[in-house]
Amino acid sequence: ISEVLPADKAQVVRDLQAKGRRVAFVGDGINDAPALAGADVGVAIGTGTDVAVEAGDVVLMQGDLRAVVRARALAKKTLSTIYWNFFWAFGYNTALIPVAAGVFYPFTGLLLQPALAAGAMSLSSILVLTNSLRLRYFQPPRFAGEAAPQAPAPRSGARVLLYTSPGCPDCAAVKAWLEARGVAYEERDLSRPEIAEEAVRNYGVRVAPITVIDGQAHWGTFAEQRRALEQRLGAGVPAEAAG
Repeated sequence: ISEVLPADKAQVVRDLQAKGRRVAFVGDGINDAPALAGADVGVAIGTGTDVAVEAGDVVLMQGDLRAVVRARALAKKTLSTIYWNFFWAFGYNTALIPVAAGVFYPFTGLLLQPALAAGAMSLSSILVLTNSLRLRYFQPPRFAGEAAPQAPAPRSGARVLLYTSPGCPDCAAVKAWLEARGVAYEERDLSRPEIAEEAVRNYGVRVAPITVIDGQAHWGTFAEQRRALEQRLGAGVPAEAAG
């Protein structure tokens, strides 16, 4: 459903839910916030308003709506992996816990030494972890007419320092932007007192993220920094990446 008037968006979501439907809503504006909050899954566009980002359950780091399809595919793959982890862990423990407890010893003489039992339990964790690591090789769906992924662009010759802090979404957005364009950077953690003092001494601010390009500092949200990043680091970057 698209092209709904701003005042009707939340009502449309409620009407669909009243019919027993599970609703996902995608939006990026201030008037989308009530519908994003009321939907079963609210998908906010990261390049949109802060209100929409706060109201969404999922935030896309780019403005391409095809990312919604990719996010859904990744979510389904993740859920499938979780189910398989439950299956293997439950089956493994169901089979080995009675052996470790000596349930079969009176009948078969089968008994695990405590050290071996502990190792077997660790093997269960390794099995689950290894299965989860398969998500690293997830391939998002391709769309008709979509160009094949290109190799990273040549790295810019600029020296880039990136001051970040833990849990900072704008820091993650700047890092993703730099890495997608193959730009080398040195990351510094503002949660460390000496790094924070360095930032204040050199640039007069200590609020993450701070991006320093050849000695010139830029700070603020990712949206506020993006224009400067494109102007300073756009050289040598493919047009589709710089846009």
